[in-house]
Amino acid sequence: MAKPVTDLEKLKAVWYKKLADTGFVDVETDEWNLKNTFDSSRFTRKKSLDTYKQKAEYYYMTDHFLNTHAFENELEKVIWEYHCNAVSTRDIADTLTKTGLKNMGRCTVWKVVKKLRLIMYRLYLSK
Repeated sequence: MAKPVTDLEKLKAVWYKKLADTGFVDVETDEWNLKNTFDSSRFTRKKSLDTYKQKAEYYYMTDHFLNTHAFENELEKVIWEYHCNAVSTRDIADTLTKTGLKNMGRCTVWKVVKKLRLIMYRLYLSK
């Protein structure tokens, strides 16, 4: 005996036909799998490599800035050094508070990082 067709299956069939009529080609075989994993993984690898290169260039620049810039005070330098090591603003604020060096929130740390980043960009990217 055949399984009865549900309203959802009927609606799905209608919409898949409309998509096919417009020339749409689905890249998925089902909800979890892609039809051609080679193309998708190549795209993912390329995007991942580009992202890695951008991050590497950024952190190279931040490290150079750390070693050449004359910071206004030691606290700015400490915050920037943590930032150079990819520590989040929240974790920087927590570390400064726990060590007793300075009691500050993540927004304050973020403002310092943002200010220093602008100086760094003006210095290195304007050339």
